[in-house]
Amino acid sequence: MNRPSRLASSRAAGLAAALAVLSAAPGLEVSAIGQSPEGSTEAAALMAANDGFYAALNKVLAGDPSGMSGVWSHGNGVSDFGPFGKMLDGWPEVEHRFGEEAAKRMGGSVTCENAAAFVGDEMGIVTCIEAASGLMIDGKPVTVRTRSTNVFTREGGAWKMIHHHADATLAPVSRR
Repeated sequence: MNRPSRLASSRAAGLAAALAVLSAAPGLEVSAIGQSPEGSTEAAALMAANDGFYAALNKVLAGDPSGMSGVWSHGNGVSDFGPFGKMLDGWPEVEHRFGEEAAKRMGGSVTCENAAAFVGDEMGIVTCIEAASGLMIDGKPVTVRTRSTNVFTREGGAWKMIHHHADATLAPVSRR
């Protein structure tokens, strides 16, 4: 097995373990958008960080990748498994990829629908359906819907993204 396969397998196993730990953790906060438990400032802060990611992603689609720097952790342990099949490891690769995507100026917007937050002491996870509309890929308008998992860790009191996974099993639908 080559190194990238081991790394991807290891990262997937790590994410599965993190989800298992979070789901079994006593005192774990679980909330959906608009349904945060009373006084759930951590869930609200996590959802705000997630909203920040989508705001930065929409700027990327418009040609400006600069917002991603403030959203992501800059460590080597970050990863991005985007909807177009690329598996990126480390902030330099992730940052470079968002720069490439910004250069394409795909336009459109991406929203995070039906989001749910899972909050632990040092890690938080947001799951949702990403709905992208108005995108231009290879000169053709497309609509893309993906299942998404966003993993955050606490750095200096703020939530920073360490993993984004958009599963393209919800097939893109071309408009005619």
